[in-house]
Amino acid sequence: KQWYQRRVRGGNFGDTPYVNYLFAALGEVTAYFILIPVVKFLGRAPAMRATAVVSILCFLLAMVDWKWSSVWSLDRLMALVAIVSISVAFSVVYLWSGEVAPTSHRGLILSVGSLSARAAAFIGPFVSSFSDDRRVVLGINAFLAGSAGLMTLLLPETWLCWDCIKDNQSMSKR
Repeated sequence: KQWYQRRVRGGNFGDTPYVNYLFAALGEVTAYFILIPVVKFLGRAPAMRATAVVSILCFLLAMVDWKWSSVWSLDRLMALVAIVSISVAFSVVYLWSGEVAPTSHRGLILSVGSLSARAAAFIGPFVSSFSDDRRVVLGINAFLAGSAGLMTLLLPETWLCWDCIKDNQSMSKR
């Protein structure tokens, strides 16, 4: 039911599931407002790497037990920040994967990227069932975010990449 909070092991934010969904929706909306300036300022590849670093830091900081009220704690705040960061990463993947591939293969690459994202989103909540200790689950999430960030090191930056544009134009003329 509450797969956003279960995905990052942040727990419940309120008395009802509606409050949980409200916070999850606020995280998603915030991510989409942050997306455009982040991509414009950093570019696609650095934005993906930055979201991986922010996610890793959120998961590691969420391991600290610090409650300042009956509802709010550091792990719940970090869960909200991680939701924003992960949502930005999902959006950048769609932008970036379409630019990395040549025009003739773009539909296939976008489909594979979408399939991978949906598979990861489906499998993500099950990470919580690996252990009852939230630190183990947060460590697994930090490892997965770090491995995604490391994989982006293999891909080129496409922001204002005139060589990429020329390569795509020459391949589309064939």
